[in-house]
Amino acid sequence: MTRLHTIGFAAVALLTNSVQAASTVSLIDEDFVGASFEKTGSLERDSTSWTAGTNSSWVYGSGNSWMFNTNSAGNTASESAVTKVVALDGLGLSSQNKLDLSFSYNAWQQVAGTGELDDLYVHVWGLVDLGTSAADSSVAGLSSTNGNVWGGNSGKFTRYNLKDGNELVNYSDSHAGTAAFKLTGIDSGGSNTLATFSQSIDLSGYGLDSVDQYDYLVIAFARDTVGASAPSSGRGFALQGVELSAVPEPSSAALLGLGGLALIMRRRK
Repeated sequence: MTRLHTIGFAAVALLTNSVQAASTVSLIDEDFVGASFEKTGSLERDSTSWTAGTNSSWVYGSGNSWMFNTNSAGNTASESAVTKVVALDGLGLSSQNKLDLSFSYNAWQQVAGTGELDDLYVHVWGLVDLGTSAADSSVAGLSSTNGNVWGGNSGKFTRYNLKDGNELVNYSDSHAGTAAFKLTGIDSGGSNTLATFSQSIDLSGYGLDSVDQYDYLVIAFARDTVGASAPSSGRGFALQGVELSAVPEPSSAALLGLGGLALIMRRRK
């Protein structure tokens, strides 16, 4: 093997390692079997449970892998969010600049064709701790309706909407219109029919452009039971298999380097 080839392969290995230095990190991998669940006034910083409001109808299925809500009254029982906070320190994050979210769901109504369909709003926030928070500091209120999820204590965190990277300054900035994802008029065809959702959030153009620059991540699922002024009993929504991962994207500079090196080696050969 020539010296040029030796140098070339070493350079390729170096550049390849730089592309693969950051690995995918699982942030949430929840099937709800045996998981803890809490109902309280707000989601606290150090909560390890999925958390819903005190008056919420969100519950875990007994002995199965579902979290569901069959209330359709158009109030906090049916529409207030179910939430989760993830502490990011110590998870091995480096330069992951993409979030992959997937989950399965059922959405059903008692009588087909009534028009009583749900909208589902999925909020995703990144929090930067200002150094004044405590374990019981609120990061999200749990009494909002209509797809809204109000923020927690001001002065404790800087809160960013990971839909677009913009700072959420006020409690009410995290309204339905700012949700990262919206599923409109969802009806999966019946209470036993599974539908899937899978989307990514690219942070690379944000002011804080990688997951490791945030201290906490919050995800919230909020229903809006559209057309529920005269609700049908038995109508509901069920959630299953929530997965959220921090994923690296290959460095464009490294990829250009690999391409340029390959071209040089080809010409020299």
